[in-house]
Amino acid sequence: MINYWMNIFLVVLLSLSVYFDIIKRKISNRITMPAILIGIIGSTVSSGLDGFLFSIFGFAFGLAVFLIPYISGGVGAGDVKLMAAIGALMGWKFVLFSSLGTAIVGGVIAVIYMIYKSSLKNTMINALGLILKPLAKWIFKVTGNKKSYKVMQYFEKNKMEMENEYIPYAVAIAIGTFGVLFGSMGGIFNI
Repeated sequence: MINYWMNIFLVVLLSLSVYFDIIKRKISNRITMPAILIGIIGSTVSSGLDGFLFSIFGFAFGLAVFLIPYISGGVGAGDVKLMAAIGALMGWKFVLFSSLGTAIVGGVIAVIYMIYKSSLKNTMINALGLILKPLAKWIFKVTGNKKSYKVMQYFEKNKMEMENEYIPYAVAIAIGTFGVLFGSMGGIFNI
């Protein structure tokens, strides 16, 4: 019975998160924090210490999965807390599959969005800039070469132009997570 309610809470959590991420460009703590508490309390009431540990490990794993993308600027803090809430509700194994599904869906959405916005070229330039910009900076410091300074400026300008681009990542999280949820209900995933 608890799984039924956790599935309902998960669907509500994902639906609200997608809505607010698209409309407000933010996933509020008012959505994620109650879901985390519901997951921990529900699992504890249902299964005692084992349920508590199930939920806490799920929460921690969900938090850890998106921590590096958050630090590198790839996702927002709301996305991290959303994945932690999913873990609190569904456990760490579910988060593992969900994060893999999310990564695939997120990659596809990002490529489609970049093609639509004609920014695929700028994204590739930014990726190249991760390597060449520090090298150009070092060359400029050591030699004072003005061409290396222009290279630095070029990559910095391109990066600033891309910073206004926004993809609501809750959409990718929801699609990846719904895939795992419905796959586990259909027996595809043994979670």
